[in-house]
Formats: sequence, C-alpha cells, structure tokens
Amino acid sequence: GPFPILLVAFAIAYLPWWPVLVTAFRAPGLSEPPPIRWARAARIASFFGFGETDWQPFGPADAVFLGLVVIGAVLAVRNARLRFLVGWGFGGILVMEILEQRHPVYDSVFHEMPAAMALTGLAAISLAWTWGKARIPGAILLAAVLVLDLRGVARYFAHGRPDWRPLAAYLRGTPHDEPILAGSSYTQLCLGFYVNGPDWFSHLGPASRSVTVAEAGEGSSGWDRRTNAWLV
Repeated sequence: GPFPILLVAFAIAYLPWWPVLVTAFRAPGLSEPPPIRWARAARIASFFGFGETDWQPFGPADAVFLGLVVIGAVLAVRNARLRFLVGWGFGGILVMEILEQRHPVYDSVFHEMPAAMALTGLAAISLAWTWGKARIPGAILLAAVLVLDLRGVARYFAHGRPDWRPLAAYLRGTPHDEPILAGSSYTQLCLGFYVNGPDWFSHLGPASRSVTVAEAGEGSSGWDRRTNAWLV
C-alpha cells in the first residue's frame, strides 16, 4: 500500500540525519525522565483538547475532546482507510514517551505535537459520524467544539506564552552600547530574535544588540559593571 512506501521514502530522505541522531542519543540527557503518571496523560489530553496552556489541569471541556478521540478511534479501526490515524496518534505518543524515557529533554507536551495532529483527525471523525446520524445533535456538538476552541484560543493569547514584542520594542530604543543580559538561554533566544530580527541567529548586521546569558561572577557575560546594562 502507499503508507509503507511513504514510510520508506521518509526514512531515505532523512538518512543523512541518522548520524546526528545517534550522536545525540549517546550524549547524556538534558533532564530527568518524566514520571509516568495518569496526571501526565491528562495534561497531554488537556493541552491538545481545549486547554489554553500546557500546565492547565484536566477539566470537563477536555473530557469532551478525549471522548471524541476515543469514539473516533473506534470508528477508524473499523475502516481500513482510516486505521493509520490510530497508529499515528496513539503510536506516535507511545514512541515519543519511549524516547523521553531513553533520552529526556526538558519535558514538554510540544514533543507530542506531531502525533496530536492525528488525534484531531480522530475527533473530526466523531463529529462527521454524529452529523451523518442526526443533523441536530451533530450541529449542537459542532457548535460546542467551536465555542470551546474559541474560548481556549482567547485565553491562550490573554494568559498563555509571553509576548516579547513590547519589551523588545522598548529595548531597541535604549543605547546600543548597553548590553542586554538574559536570565536564561530561552530568554536569550526569544528576546534576541525580537530585538535584532532573524539575522541575529547568524550574527549578521552591524546594528545587532548584544544579548547574552547573565552569569555569576565579576566580568560575567563580557559586561563591565561600571557601565549600564539591562537584565531580563
């Protein structure tokens, strides 16, 4: 069938990257393996359902999404053309969990995002099946999903990830000889991008601001303490 052919083609296309993966797995992990608990599974289901953040606890709205996924998985198993979604979704999460235990890298639900696309497909199968059986319940369920989606997106933009643009705009207006010290490498990457633009990653452009990670000790980060600097 086409799926095994696509799988082989994918493996061949990424063949040059296998040495990089092997080297990465031989290196020590960057964090401790995440504990295998029901709370972790609920967190993943919550985030890829209607949760606005990856630290939100599992709630009634997320139970709706999980129910749609389970029903969609049952329906997909009965259809030979849709079974790949079950393997893609649940199998993808299982593979990622195995990798997390073997070589942990800062536990994040974003690691399951490729598999979560299939979970969305399974939920859509449930909606389509309900709509085909009875239009009124199907319309009610679809409307509920849209409302929960809009609520989650609105809350995400209000309380989710930080918006670096206002801070970066302010720092661009400060003297360029005042370095910017970041509290972590994550802050350095995000702030450096919005302060200097994409070229900052390649260290291009004469007007790039210095954005370095703050370290303890005299003369850290190449900053002369007799001069001004910004700590973020």
